[in-house]
Amino acid sequence: MRIALASGAVLGVLSRIEETTDGFYLAISSNETWLLTAFVVGALARDVEWAALAGAAALTAANTGYYAWIAITEQATELHAVAGPVVPWYALGVTGGCVFGVAGALARLRRFPPAGVSPPGP
Repeated sequence: MRIALASGAVLGVLSRIEETTDGFYLAISSNETWLLTAFVVGALARDVEWAALAGAAALTAANTGYYAWIAITEQATELHAVAGPVVPWYALGVTGGCVFGVAGALARLRRFPPAGVSPPGP
């Protein structure tokens, strides 16, 4: 869980720095990178249940790091002015974190796609 929280917090801070700093580009301030983080921490979790929790924790920490960085370094900026209301981003983080965390665990356990879900046919 510590890896999920630390990686999420760093991701959030670096995402905001990338968005606001000319010449600083790591290609991390994207939805795909955030969901990939949940997938990776889910793959590192000991089981599927912990993977869901780790994914949600990582993206919650990422949101918190992102908004905390704004609050600390851009005090004149209102948080909702950056990307709209804050609460939906946390809800999306928890939901997406759970889904992609579980996907990471299932991929590691080679149980992907989950039983009952068949890949599209020709």
